[in-house]
Amino acid sequence: MKLIKHWSISIFILGWLLIGQTKIWGRNCDISWLHSANVELNKMLLSYSPISALNYADSINKIIKNQNLEDCPDALWILYNRSEVLELHNRFQEALKEYYFLSTQAKLLKDFELMASCHISIARCMETIGRKTDCLRHLQISKNIIESNKLWSLNSFLWVRYSSYHRIYESLDSSFYYANLAAQNSEIYKNIRQAADANMLIGMVTPKKDSAAQYFWKAKNYFISNNNYDGASYMAMSIYNCQQKYHLQQPSGNWLDTMANYLSKIQEYNPSYHMLMSIFYEAKSAIFENNHQSDSAYSNSKLANKYLKLSKTDINHAEISQSEIDFLVSEEKKKADSLLRQSNLQKIAIAILGLCLLIIAGMFYSNHLKRRKIEQQKHFIQNQNHELNRSLERQNMLLSEVHHRVKNNLQLVISLLALHYNKIKNNSEFQFLEEIANKIRSIALIHEHLYNSGEFERIELGSYIKELLEHYLALHTSAHKFEYHLETDAPIYLNLETTMPIGIICTELISNSLKYARREDVTLLLEFKLNAFENKFILKYQDNGVVPSVKSSNKEGMGTMLIESMVRQLQAQSSSSAFGTSSFNLIFQEKKVSIV
Repeated sequence: MKLIKHWSISIFILGWLLIGQTKIWGRNCDISWLHSANVELNKMLLSYSPISALNYADSINKIIKNQNLEDCPDALWILYNRSEVLELHNRFQEALKEYYFLSTQAKLLKDFELMASCHISIARCMETIGRKTDCLRHLQISKNIIESNKLWSLNSFLWVRYSSYHRIYESLDSSFYYANLAAQNSEIYKNIRQAADANMLIGMVTPKKDSAAQYFWKAKNYFISNNNYDGASYMAMSIYNCQQKYHLQQPSGNWLDTMANYLSKIQEYNPSYHMLMSIFYEAKSAIFENNHQSDSAYSNSKLANKYLKLSKTDINHAEISQSEIDFLVSEEKKKADSLLRQSNLQKIAIAILGLCLLIIAGMFYSNHLKRRKIEQQKHFIQNQNHELNRSLERQNMLLSEVHHRVKNNLQLVISLLALHYNKIKNNSEFQFLEEIANKIRSIALIHEHLYNSGEFERIELGSYIKELLEHYLALHTSAHKFEYHLETDAPIYLNLETTMPIGIICTELISNSLKYARREDVTLLLEFKLNAFENKFILKYQDNGVVPSVKSSNKEGMGTMLIESMVRQLQAQSSSSAFGTSSFNLIFQEKKVSIV
């Protein structure tokens, strides 16, 4: 039934593939049937069904080749399992060739799990055919791969093979140590196959011979869980031998009969089956011999020899040696090719490095020349800057002197006007000349401010208006004192062309308030507010005087005409009111001056 089941699965997969699936898949490795086929083949291996497994593997392998899927991971594992099936048939030469090929492919694809598994399997083949040195070399290769890539789940497989190697070629103590490691690791990773082999090896090499049967019994249970009656038969014979040799009562039962029962369940007759049958009939012959039943003993001995001959397989050691040599030569050739490539790359790298050094040297020399040129230009620019600074200092000094002389000349004009209006008895003429003098004084203050600040292009408007108010405050006696309040958001710097009209407007506003707005009940208060809004400025003026101070400045008066003229010159907006107190508002922008 088991054989029919395996073949039915194979026929189903083959039939399904033939119905047009070939061209659809191409080289797509994400194929569920390929993985399922690998799982099924692995089950056949675990149940020790080498004939069905080989037929199944060959049929799947044909499909893989037809579909050009040889490089797919599952396809490589199917080929690996097929190689193990060849081992079960004692076809070691073919198995080794496949393992060598797979290890090379796995190395190219960086499939380190497959690569390590191949080397462990090669070591198993070498151990079976008695090649100690080759076996140990491949075990060490696989150990390095496992440790380098942290493939800890493969340790149980590796330790089983190390234990078996030491059991045959080295120390039984070492074999016992590695078998226990394998048993522990197989428990961690739930690897039933390696658990069975590990317990079998512990039973073979344990120092406590009376406990060996217990390990064989555990191994037997693991084999049966995988439907591997070959392994179970061998464990039954091992338990029987322990009972005969050490007179054990446990595990209880007639284990030779149990072995016969297990052998009857084996459906495929391979060299391992023939060896088990030979061992079974040899044991039966010994029993008959002990019971003095010579005919039965002889008959069973003949059967034992018959099956022993069937189990033997000729091994071509020369071919295996050549395969191993070819593999080693191939590996060395790859190393040599790799070293040659590295050497060529190093030569190219040295040539590139030399070229880079030449380029860098050229760049350094070019930079040196550029730095020299930059230093020369820098020195030239510094000399020019020095000359320009000297010229600027001379110009500033001349400009300062100009402002000082203009201020002095205006002050002289003011003094002449003062001498003149002090001789005049007519009050109206006196006031007229005084107003002119004040207007000239406002202009003179601008030049004085420029001269004192050392800034010859821009004037801070708030400080200028404050100086203007202080000037009027200094001219008046204590009987005609007034107070002022100046409020600014932030310093406002304006050019001379904007400040001068504003100065004349402020002079006119102050003069009008001082002339017309005085009250007997309160001290006259003059208020200035300066605000900046985006690119515009707002000047607000207000006094607390009587209403006539505004009325007196009618449109026909000289003061009003002068204010309007200055407003037009600034291209500004102005408004005035006289509701209880006099006020004046001016919205203006800084005048743009052409740079010559």
